[in-house]
Amino acid sequence: MVREAIYQDLSAGERELHHERAARGLAAAGAEPEQGRARVLFELGSAEALTSGPDAIEHLREARVGLEDEASRAVAASILTRNLMIAGSPSAALLEEELELARAYGAPGTLGRVLRELGTAEREDGLARLEEAVSVLEGSSARLELAKALAAHGAALRLARRPKEAREPLRRALELAEACRAAPLQSHVRSELQAAGVRPRTSALSGVEALTASERRVADLAAGGGTNRDIAQELFVTPKTVEVHLSNTYRKLGISSRRQLPEVLATVG
Repeated sequence: MVREAIYQDLSAGERELHHERAARGLAAAGAEPEQGRARVLFELGSAEALTSGPDAIEHLREARVGLEDEASRAVAASILTRNLMIAGSPSAALLEEELELARAYGAPGTLGRVLRELGTAEREDGLARLEEAVSVLEGSSARLELAKALAAHGAALRLARRPKEAREPLRRALELAEACRAAPLQSHVRSELQAAGVRPRTSALSGVEALTASERRVADLAAGGGTNRDIAQELFVTPKTVEVHLSNTYRKLGISSRRQLPEVLATVG
Protein backbone atom coordinates (compact mmCIF):
# COMPACT_ATOMS: atom_id res chain seq x y z
CA MET A 1 0.00 0.00 0.00
CA VAL A 2 1.17 3.55 -0.73
CA ARG A 3 1.15 4.68 2.89
CA GLU A 4 3.17 1.67 4.03
CA ALA A 5 5.72 2.34 1.27
CA ILE A 6 6.07 5.96 2.41
CA TYR A 7 6.75 4.86 6.00
CA GLN A 8 9.29 2.27 4.85
CA ASP A 9 11.17 4.84 2.74
CA LEU A 10 11.79 7.16 5.69
CA SER A 11 15.36 7.48 6.93
CA ALA A 12 16.20 6.52 10.51
CA GLY A 13 16.21 10.17 11.55
CA GLU A 14 12.90 10.86 9.84
CA ARG A 15 11.36 7.83 11.53
CA GLU A 16 12.48 9.04 14.95
CA LEU A 17 11.09 12.52 14.23
CA HIS A 18 7.79 11.04 13.05
CA HIS A 19 7.65 8.97 16.24
CA GLU A 20 8.29 12.01 18.46
CA ARG A 21 5.58 14.05 16.71
CA ALA A 22 3.07 11.22 16.97
CA ALA A 23 3.86 10.73 20.66
CA ARG A 24 3.26 14.43 21.34
CA GLY A 25 0.02 14.17 19.39
CA LEU A 26 -1.12 11.25 21.52
CA ALA A 27 -0.43 13.17 24.71
CA ALA A 28 -2.58 16.01 23.41
CA ALA A 29 -5.36 13.72 22.18
CA GLY A 30 -6.62 12.54 25.57
CA ALA A 31 -9.64 14.81 25.45
CA GLU A 32 -10.30 14.43 21.70
CA PRO A 33 -13.14 12.34 20.24
CA GLU A 34 -12.39 8.64 19.83
CA GLN A 35 -11.78 8.97 16.08
CA GLY A 36 -9.10 11.64 16.62
CA ARG A 37 -7.36 9.52 19.23
CA ALA A 38 -7.48 6.47 16.94
CA ARG A 39 -5.84 8.48 14.17
CA VAL A 40 -3.00 9.56 16.45
CA LEU A 41 -2.57 6.00 17.74
CA PHE A 42 -2.36 4.82 14.14
CA GLU A 43 0.40 7.34 13.36
CA LEU A 44 2.26 6.48 16.57
CA GLY A 45 1.95 2.71 16.10
CA SER A 46 3.15 2.95 12.49
CA ALA A 47 6.18 4.99 13.56
CA GLU A 48 6.95 2.64 16.46
CA ALA A 49 6.75 -0.38 14.14
CA LEU A 50 9.53 1.11 12.04
CA THR A 51 11.72 1.92 15.05
CA SER A 52 11.01 -1.41 16.80
CA GLY A 53 9.10 0.39 19.51
CA PRO A 54 7.79 -1.95 22.25
CA ASP A 55 4.29 -0.41 22.20
CA ALA A 56 3.68 -0.67 18.43
CA ILE A 57 1.39 -3.71 18.66
CA GLU A 58 -0.72 -2.28 21.50
CA HIS A 59 -1.16 1.09 19.77
CA LEU A 60 -2.01 -0.45 16.39
CA ARG A 61 -4.54 -2.81 17.98
CA GLU A 62 -6.31 0.09 19.66
CA ALA A 63 -6.17 2.22 16.51
CA ARG A 64 -7.58 -0.56 14.36
CA VAL A 65 -10.71 -0.71 16.52
CA GLY A 66 -11.26 3.05 16.58
CA LEU A 67 -10.56 3.98 12.95
CA GLU A 68 -13.66 4.49 10.84
CA ASP A 69 -11.73 4.87 7.57
CA GLU A 70 -11.44 1.32 6.23
CA ALA A 71 -8.44 2.14 4.03
CA SER A 72 -6.51 3.24 7.13
CA ARG A 73 -7.77 0.18 9.00
CA ALA A 74 -6.34 -1.93 6.19
CA VAL A 75 -2.92 -0.31 6.57
CA ALA A 76 -3.07 -0.65 10.37
CA ALA A 77 -4.05 -4.33 10.10
CA SER A 78 -1.22 -4.98 7.63
CA ILE A 79 1.45 -3.36 9.80
CA LEU A 80 0.04 -5.05 12.91
CA THR A 81 0.05 -8.48 11.26
CA ARG A 82 3.67 -8.17 10.24
CA ASN A 83 4.72 -7.05 13.72
CA LEU A 84 2.87 -9.98 15.23
CA MET A 85 4.65 -12.26 12.76
CA ILE A 86 7.95 -10.98 14.12
CA ALA A 87 6.81 -11.24 17.73
CA GLY A 88 5.20 -14.65 17.38
CA SER A 89 2.11 -15.35 15.35
CA PRO A 90 -0.98 -13.29 14.51
CA SER A 91 -4.38 -14.75 15.25
CA ALA A 92 -6.42 -16.37 12.48
CA ALA A 93 -9.13 -13.77 13.13
CA LEU A 94 -6.70 -10.90 12.47
CA LEU A 95 -5.45 -12.53 9.27
CA GLU A 96 -9.04 -13.01 8.13
CA GLU A 97 -9.79 -9.35 8.83
CA GLU A 98 -6.69 -8.22 6.97
CA LEU A 99 -7.68 -10.46 4.07
CA GLU A 100 -11.12 -8.85 3.89
CA LEU A 101 -9.60 -5.38 3.94
CA ALA A 102 -6.91 -6.33 1.42
CA ARG A 103 -9.55 -7.59 -1.00
CA ALA A 104 -11.28 -4.22 -0.77
CA TYR A 105 -8.31 -1.84 -0.61
CA GLY A 106 -5.06 -3.73 -1.06
CA ALA A 107 -2.76 -3.88 -4.08
CA PRO A 108 -2.04 -7.36 -5.54
CA GLY A 109 1.20 -7.58 -3.57
CA THR A 110 -0.59 -6.99 -0.29
CA LEU A 111 -3.47 -9.35 -1.10
CA GLY A 112 -1.06 -12.05 -2.26
CA ARG A 113 1.02 -11.75 0.90
CA VAL A 114 -2.01 -12.04 3.18
CA LEU A 115 -3.32 -15.06 1.26
CA ARG A 116 0.12 -16.69 1.53
CA GLU A 117 0.40 -16.05 5.27
CA LEU A 118 -3.14 -17.29 5.91
CA GLY A 119 -2.71 -20.33 3.67
CA THR A 120 0.56 -21.23 5.36
CA ALA A 121 -1.01 -20.88 8.81
CA GLU A 122 -3.88 -23.17 7.79
CA ARG A 123 -1.44 -25.93 6.78
CA GLU A 124 -3.19 -28.75 4.89
CA ASP A 125 -6.41 -26.70 4.65
CA GLY A 126 -4.61 -23.74 3.11
CA LEU A 127 -3.84 -25.01 -0.39
CA ALA A 128 -6.69 -23.08 -2.00
CA ARG A 129 -5.47 -19.87 -0.38
CA LEU A 130 -1.93 -20.48 -1.66
CA GLU A 131 -3.20 -21.20 -5.18
CA GLU A 132 -5.15 -17.93 -5.08
CA ALA A 133 -2.07 -16.08 -3.84
CA VAL A 134 -0.11 -17.29 -6.86
CA SER A 135 -2.97 -16.39 -9.20
CA VAL A 136 -3.31 -12.87 -7.75
CA LEU A 137 0.44 -12.21 -7.98
CA GLU A 138 1.00 -13.62 -11.48
CA GLY A 139 -0.11 -10.42 -13.17
CA SER A 140 1.57 -8.05 -10.72
CA SER A 141 5.04 -6.54 -10.54
CA ALA A 142 5.60 -8.08 -7.08
CA ARG A 143 8.08 -10.71 -8.30
CA LEU A 144 9.60 -11.52 -4.92
CA GLU A 145 6.18 -11.93 -3.34
CA LEU A 146 5.22 -14.25 -6.21
CA ALA A 147 8.36 -16.29 -5.55
CA LYS A 148 7.37 -16.60 -1.88
CA ALA A 149 3.83 -17.66 -2.83
CA LEU A 150 5.10 -20.28 -5.28
CA ALA A 151 7.53 -21.58 -2.66
CA ALA A 152 4.76 -21.81 -0.05
CA HIS A 153 2.43 -23.54 -2.52
CA GLY A 154 5.09 -26.04 -3.52
CA ALA A 155 6.00 -26.75 0.09
CA ALA A 156 2.34 -27.29 0.98
CA LEU A 157 1.89 -29.71 -1.91
CA ARG A 158 4.95 -31.66 -0.79
CA LEU A 159 3.67 -31.84 2.78
CA ALA A 160 0.36 -33.09 1.39
CA ARG A 161 2.30 -36.00 -0.15
CA ARG A 162 1.99 -34.64 -3.68
CA PRO A 163 5.70 -34.25 -4.53
CA LYS A 164 5.32 -34.42 -8.31
CA GLU A 165 2.84 -31.55 -8.29
CA ALA A 166 5.12 -29.60 -5.94
CA ARG A 167 8.07 -29.56 -8.33
CA GLU A 168 6.85 -27.04 -10.91
CA PRO A 169 5.90 -24.25 -8.46
CA LEU A 170 9.15 -24.87 -6.61
CA ARG A 171 11.18 -24.66 -9.82
CA ARG A 172 9.47 -21.39 -10.70
CA ALA A 173 10.04 -20.10 -7.17
CA LEU A 174 13.76 -20.83 -7.49
CA GLU A 175 13.96 -19.01 -10.83
CA LEU A 176 12.29 -15.92 -9.41
CA ALA A 177 14.30 -16.04 -6.18
CA GLU A 178 17.49 -16.10 -8.23
CA ALA A 179 16.27 -13.24 -10.42
CA CYS A 180 15.45 -11.23 -7.27
CA ARG A 181 18.78 -12.24 -5.69
CA ALA A 182 16.92 -13.47 -2.60
CA ALA A 183 19.58 -15.80 -1.21
CA PRO A 184 17.67 -17.05 1.89
CA LEU A 185 14.63 -17.89 -0.25
CA GLN A 186 16.84 -19.66 -2.79
CA SER A 187 18.29 -21.84 -0.05
CA HIS A 188 14.84 -22.69 1.30
CA VAL A 189 13.46 -23.58 -2.13
CA ARG A 190 16.47 -25.74 -2.96
CA SER A 191 15.84 -27.71 0.23
CA GLU A 192 12.19 -28.12 -0.70
CA LEU A 193 13.10 -29.30 -4.20
CA GLN A 194 15.46 -31.90 -2.78
CA ALA A 195 12.73 -33.08 -0.41
CA ALA A 196 10.41 -33.34 -3.43
CA GLY A 197 12.89 -35.61 -5.18
CA VAL A 198 14.58 -33.05 -7.44
CA ARG A 199 18.25 -32.18 -7.55
CA PRO A 200 18.39 -28.40 -8.15
CA ARG A 201 20.97 -27.20 -10.59
CA THR A 202 23.97 -25.32 -9.27
CA SER A 203 23.73 -21.62 -9.94
CA ALA A 204 26.30 -20.03 -12.20
CA LEU A 205 27.00 -16.34 -11.89
CA SER A 206 27.53 -15.59 -15.58
CA GLY A 207 27.35 -17.13 -19.04
CA VAL A 208 24.58 -19.15 -20.65
CA GLU A 209 24.55 -21.62 -17.73
CA ALA A 210 23.54 -18.77 -15.44
CA LEU A 211 20.28 -18.22 -17.32
CA THR A 212 17.12 -19.45 -15.65
CA ALA A 213 14.75 -21.59 -17.72
CA SER A 214 12.47 -18.61 -18.31
CA GLU A 215 15.36 -16.36 -19.31
CA ARG A 216 16.62 -18.97 -21.76
CA ARG A 217 13.16 -19.37 -23.36
CA VAL A 218 12.88 -15.61 -23.79
CA ALA A 219 16.44 -15.35 -25.12
CA ASP A 220 15.85 -18.10 -27.69
CA LEU A 221 12.68 -16.40 -28.95
CA ALA A 222 14.39 -13.00 -29.07
CA ALA A 223 17.34 -14.51 -30.94
CA GLY A 224 14.85 -15.88 -33.45
CA GLY A 225 13.56 -12.40 -34.18
CA GLY A 226 10.59 -12.18 -31.82
CA THR A 227 9.63 -8.79 -30.46
CA ASN A 228 8.91 -8.31 -26.77
CA ARG A 229 5.18 -8.25 -27.52
CA ASP A 230 5.40 -11.42 -29.64
CA ILE A 231 7.33 -13.23 -26.90
CA ALA A 232 4.92 -12.05 -24.21
CA GLN A 233 1.95 -13.40 -26.16
CA GLU A 234 3.61 -16.74 -26.83
CA LEU A 235 4.67 -17.27 -23.20
CA PHE A 236 1.51 -15.76 -21.67
CA VAL A 237 3.42 -13.14 -19.69
CA THR A 238 3.55 -9.35 -19.77
CA PRO A 239 5.94 -7.38 -22.05
CA LYS A 240 7.47 -5.98 -18.85
CA THR A 241 8.34 -9.52 -17.72
CA VAL A 242 10.03 -10.15 -21.08
CA GLU A 243 11.96 -6.91 -20.69
CA VAL A 244 13.17 -7.94 -17.22
CA HIS A 245 14.24 -11.39 -18.46
CA LEU A 246 16.16 -9.86 -21.38
CA SER A 247 17.85 -7.33 -19.11
CA ASN A 248 19.01 -10.14 -16.81
CA THR A 249 20.12 -12.17 -19.83
CA TYR A 250 22.24 -9.34 -21.25
CA ARG A 251 23.92 -8.84 -17.89
CA LYS A 252 24.71 -12.53 -17.44
CA LEU A 253 25.97 -12.94 -21.01
CA GLY A 254 27.98 -9.72 -20.99
CA ILE A 255 26.21 -8.28 -24.05
CA SER A 256 24.30 -5.07 -24.66
CA SER A 257 21.57 -5.88 -27.19
CA ARG A 258 19.38 -8.64 -28.63
CA ARG A 259 21.35 -8.49 -31.89
CA GLN A 260 24.19 -10.28 -30.10
CA LEU A 261 21.99 -13.12 -28.83
CA PRO A 262 22.11 -15.46 -31.89
CA GLU A 263 25.89 -15.59 -31.90
CA VAL A 264 26.26 -16.10 -28.16
CA LEU A 265 23.54 -18.77 -27.93
CA ALA A 266 24.82 -20.57 -31.03
CA THR A 267 28.07 -21.35 -29.25
CA VAL A 268 26.25 -23.63 -26.79
CA GLY A 269 23.58 -25.03 -29.11
